[in-house]
Amino acid sequence: MVVKASAIKCAAGGYVVTEQILVVEPEETIRRIVVSLLSTAGYKCAGAKSGNDAVSMLASGQVFDLVLSSLMMVNLDGMGLLGRIKDKYPDVPLIMMSEVTDVSVVLRAIRSGAYDFLVKPFERELLLRTVSRALEDRRLKLENRAYVKRLESLVKSLDEN
Repeated sequence: MVVKASAIKCAAGGYVVTEQILVVEPEETIRRIVVSLLSTAGYKCAGAKSGNDAVSMLASGQVFDLVLSSLMMVNLDGMGLLGRIKDKYPDVPLIMMSEVTDVSVVLRAIRSGAYDFLVKPFERELLLRTVSRALEDRRLKLENRAYVKRLESLVKSLDEN
């Protein structure tokens, strides 16, 4: 099963991908492979070689719908990046990636707010399914929040009348 990025039809008749994914991985080869897999599936991707580079990209105003981050990085590791993203960009899910298979590490990441945890090396299909689920979960949460705001606004306008 191939999971494709969701897209919207544009006026010109083509499709425009709406999801932007930031891949944070210190090993260039792995970063390029993950970006290539996601790009081939139709996602728009950018890569960062460190947690600090990722923070700079986010702070520059670039908008990302999802972050895939390696756990092990110098200076700002994946857990530190997760904390910063949860503080400043709470609607952006983060999927942690690592060679570490220690259950306590995985649980710590999930309990700290990671959407999911992928153990390297992972299969293409698992990556695409996990990314698709995370983006769908984000979309549903944002949609639900918009519906709640609209409902509150309607109730408020009825109360005023």
